[in-house]
Amino acid sequence: MAYKINLGVWGRVFAVPSCVAETLKITNGDHIKVLLYILANPDKFLTNEEISEVTGVGTGTVSDALIYWQNAGVIAENGEEFVPAEGAVRYTEPAPARSAAEVRAKLTAEPQVKPKIFAEKVNNEQAFKCLCQTFEQLRGKPATHAERNALMTITEETGLPTEVALMLVQYCYDVGQQESTPDKVVNKLTPNYLKKVALDWFENGVVSLPAAEERIRQLKESKEAALAKASAPVTESVTSGASFDAAMFEQAAYERYRKKK
Repeated sequence: MAYKINLGVWGRVFAVPSCVAETLKITNGDHIKVLLYILANPDKFLTNEEISEVTGVGTGTVSDALIYWQNAGVIAENGEEFVPAEGAVRYTEPAPARSAAEVRAKLTAEPQVKPKIFAEKVNNEQAFKCLCQTFEQLRGKPATHAERNALMTITEETGLPTEVALMLVQYCYDVGQQESTPDKVVNKLTPNYLKKVALDWFENGVVSLPAAEERIRQLKESKEAALAKASAPVTESVTSGASFDAAMFEQAAYERYRKKK
């Protein structure tokens, strides 16, 4: 199948929707390459093979990229052509100010969203649909009812913009990957952990991508400092007979094991 973006009056102008630039940190690089190339060639019908040859992206990934940008609301299929999606993606604005206590109560209440309501939100809000698809891609399987509830609660009750929620999901996935070992896979894309991080970000005023990036940096430094502190006193405590925290000792031992691998 051949592909073409019909930009109409845009002619040869090489335009990129602002929502694409806003999600650079969380969008697959190959997907961006594909979009940039077809946007730069609006008057051509492009095949998977041609796009692959120029961008270095596999033909299968080219097809996946087009589906991704359709789901993200950037382009829409119109017969044999793709056209700019009407309205493109509009990410949600932060909700009215709420206290941390109110948000914590909402997150812990675990509201049960009916499947019909969830489906309507996915169908009517392209940004939320993109969030759910990203979650399922990272999780490697369809989201459960509890996971869907968590995603809806995070976006609706904390007021986090959808692009920030996307970064939150990616962060939770990365934490699980970092904590996994060859013998044990750690899943941090759980409803409880997602809501725990969402509450932390809400309390720290994380309502933009730069703020999310800074908060991730802070959390990473805090974790590294805790691990360093846990490792330092282990030998002295054990040899001197002084009391020590067993969990801390196990963590330090694991860190030494990981460094040897």
